[in-house]
Amino acid sequence: MTTNVNSRSFESPASCRTGTRIGTCSFLTVALAVTLAPPAAVASLDIGVKSVGVSFGNSRQWSGLRFNVRDDGVDNVNGLSVTLWSPGENRRARLNGVLLGLYGFRARHANGIMLGMWGHETGRFRGLCAALLRVDASRRMYRSDAAKASEGLGGVTVAGLTIASGTLAGLAGAGIGISATSTYGVAAAGLALLSGETRGIVVSGLLLGAGDVAGVAVSGIGLGANDVFGIAVAGIGVSVHDFLGVGVGGLGLGGSVIGGVCAGGLLVGAFESRGVTLAGVHSAIRTSRGIVVSGAHAHAEFLHGVAVTPVNRVTHTAYGVQLGVVNYARNLRGVQIGIVNIVAESKLPIMPLINVRF
Repeated sequence: MTTNVNSRSFESPASCRTGTRIGTCSFLTVALAVTLAPPAAVASLDIGVKSVGVSFGNSRQWSGLRFNVRDDGVDNVNGLSVTLWSPGENRRARLNGVLLGLYGFRARHANGIMLGMWGHETGRFRGLCAALLRVDASRRMYRSDAAKASEGLGGVTVAGLTIASGTLAGLAGAGIGISATSTYGVAAAGLALLSGETRGIVVSGLLLGAGDVAGVAVSGIGLGANDVFGIAVAGIGVSVHDFLGVGVGGLGLGGSVIGGVCAGGLLVGAFESRGVTLAGVHSAIRTSRGIVVSGAHAHAEFLHGVAVTPVNRVTHTAYGVQLGVVNYARNLRGVQIGIVNIVAESKLPIMPLINVRF
């Protein structure tokens, strides 16, 4: 039998060939000594041919079975890799296969199944990645010199506390928080979720912040985003720039341009609304296009459509229908139906029950 330590060959001692029991003891003794060697020594006991077989220690390139205490300066490992302690700076490491780390792994690229107790740091991972505490694919030292869309996490990623990534694709879940430059797929966090461009479903227990969202975004307390196309729901408030779809804020919803069906438990505010707007108490919209329903008061500068509320106020021109107890418009091109109907710039500014002007 021929073995390699640091690429130097030596013949097994004669004593190891005298009996199976003695050979086994000698083998385990050498393997343990090599595996526990200091990382600087880069020592390994390799059993195989052309870096294929079984390796004990810090072999830099290996395919097959590999057991090590602490990876440091690793280049390329394929197969089953088992480690016990915190890894060194493996900036060039490419790991593929089943990776089991009592602490975790650090690698530039990794693919397959990667499991660890403390956490993992990588530039790019594809497959199943899980850690008891954290998964980090955001550190630049483990990423390519020029950031690429493929950098980050892909597949299934689970962390007990936090996940940080460049591009996060697939299914991801964290007990506390998720931070990603972009998210594609399904992501859920117990407390907070921050993402740039988002495509898919994102859920956060407390707070959710995102760039452009296409899909479904749900937050227990607050949700803020740039442009949203789809569904946005928050227990307290939703704040967006442009919105198209179905939006619900437990207390309020606000945006620059909102379209579709938008509802706020108390308030809805927007520069422009298109579609159906529902407010529990008050709505404030500069230009309303569509239907506005408010529990107490609705304010608009321009109305193009229908407004239904007890106190209905349009400070410029109402084109359409105002339905309420008190209706006010500076100019009217439509119909007012209510107890008191007021058109400020009219020869008969106050009319009961109904007021028609075209």
